[in-house]
Amino acid sequence: MRNLLIICGLLIVFSSCYNDKADKLYVTPPVTTCDTSNITFSGTINPIIQQNCATNASCHAQNASSGYDYSTYSGIFRNVQSGIFLPAIQHTGSLPFMPLNAPQLAACDIQKITIWINNGAQNN
Repeated sequence: MRNLLIICGLLIVFSSCYNDKADKLYVTPPVTTCDTSNITFSGTINPIIQQNCATNASCHAQNASSGYDYSTYSGIFRNVQSGIFLPAIQHTGSLPFMPLNAPQLAACDIQKITIWINNGAQNN
C-alpha cells in the first residue's frame, strides 16, 4: 500500500512538470513595415479614401448628405487645402473624427496620407 502511495505521489509531481520553451510559448508578432515609397494619389491614396470614406451616400460619396464628395480628386483636394482633412483622420483638433463612428484608419494609411499631403497632394 505504501509503495502505491509513493508511486501515485511521484506521478502527480512529475505530471505537473513541463518543458517551458519561451520561443514556443511567447511568440512575438511579426514586425510589419509601412511602405511609404512611391506614394501616388491614384495608386495609394484614392484606394484608401474610397474604401474608408466614400463608401455610401451618408458619408463622402458622390451626392452625399454630408456635402463632402470624396469620389473625385478635386473633392478630396478641396478639404485637404482647407486644412480639415488631415486633423479629422488623425483624430486631432475640434472636428469630428473620421471615419465617423468607425475605428481610426490604420497608422500606415494615415502616414501615407500625411506624406502625400506634405508632398503637395498631387493628382498623380
